[in-house]
Amino acid sequence: MKNKLSNFLLLFLFLLNSFILKSQSFFTYSWEEQGKLYKGLLVYYDPDEAYIRVREGNNLVQSTCYFRPFNDTYSILLCDSTPNRGKTNQKILYGTHLAIHLDILFNYKSNTRYKIIEKNTVKTDIVKLSDWEELDYSSITKDFLNLFFIEGEDVEYYEYLRLNILKSPPTSQDGTKMHFILVVDTEDLQKQKMRDACKKDKESLLWNFQNFCTVAGIEFMPKILEGGNFNKTSLIITLNDLNTKPNDVIVFFYSGHGFRFNNTLSDFPLLKLHYLDKTVDTNSIGLTNVYDMISLKNCRLKLVFADCCNDLLDDDNQAFIFNLQTALGTTRKTESLSTINLGKLFKEQAGSLLATACSSNEMAGSTPSDGGFFINSIIESILNEAVMKNTNPSWESIIKAASKSAKSKRDNFPNSEGTQNAIFKIKIN
Repeated sequence: MKNKLSNFLLLFLFLLNSFILKSQSFFTYSWEEQGKLYKGLLVYYDPDEAYIRVREGNNLVQSTCYFRPFNDTYSILLCDSTPNRGKTNQKILYGTHLAIHLDILFNYKSNTRYKIIEKNTVKTDIVKLSDWEELDYSSITKDFLNLFFIEGEDVEYYEYLRLNILKSPPTSQDGTKMHFILVVDTEDLQKQKMRDACKKDKESLLWNFQNFCTVAGIEFMPKILEGGNFNKTSLIITLNDLNTKPNDVIVFFYSGHGFRFNNTLSDFPLLKLHYLDKTVDTNSIGLTNVYDMISLKNCRLKLVFADCCNDLLDDDNQAFIFNLQTALGTTRKTESLSTINLGKLFKEQAGSLLATACSSNEMAGSTPSDGGFFINSIIESILNEAVMKNTNPSWESIIKAASKSAKSKRDNFPNSEGTQNAIFKIKIN
């Protein structure tokens, strides 16, 4: 047991040094074997999830792989490739199988790597990889990727890779920061489906906006109010404490219960910020009040969104949650996002946007598996607006498309009752 623990710690320290524990890292290497030159690309997520692509001439293969401790000195990247026995995990991208081992041996103590040439019960022949290199952001170009990715496999694939190199945290060259505030009802004590839908909203929003910032070159600064911080006091303190600069961006999302009174003057809902305390007056805040507080901040762009109901307060009817675990469509796609287009949206446009999922006396739709229809549609619309082929992205196009999409999802959902029509006001140029 002690020896296994020692091996694990050695592996952890080695990987910490080699990979800096990023969400995704890229390494290149090459070697000669049997008179042929091979080039490899390792895409690493964690010790249990990685893959390599190896090219030799007109042959290109891919293999999934994983790290395992070998002894107190070595760890091995296993690719399950045993061509000498007729078994291989190689996926042919073009050409034929490479009749070689793809496994790599790592030396903890000397911080060196070796390509395994042959292994059997008697001995293992290896060759040192002298040109092992971690790719930085600027190295991932079209010309480089043409070595390892076939034409048409993924349109503008280099943008996909840029999206997934999540430096932690990325720092903008011009100092732009995104202050991302997420107020989310992940501990609803009355409705589990509502709780699950809000958790899905949280996951999708954080994943996508982190990626948007990475691609655009903006520092992502998230603040999440949930659990014990899901209350009016915490929200007001958070908004008051925002320290912004003129070129910064504020993005606010609310996912939870919303309501209105008969005498509510605003078209926008009140946000129900409590779990057990039913004193609505002291534990709720108007979405327009949130917008007004954010509008006072000295920053370039202010985006305020709420995915919640906007009907009369009724604790027994405070969300329209569809029971079906159906997928509306991914909100984590990574299709050809454009640095230029995301830069136009988050770094060039200025002004403010206030939007909510429903008009007066309407309920917002959601599913536990997809989250709120409105948030799902906002992310979907940003993704569509930011693709390479779009030449004129705008927040007005995004909010109009999201409003239409959320309504369509609600209206076309099986056994749907009522509808939802998003409302918004926008002043962005």
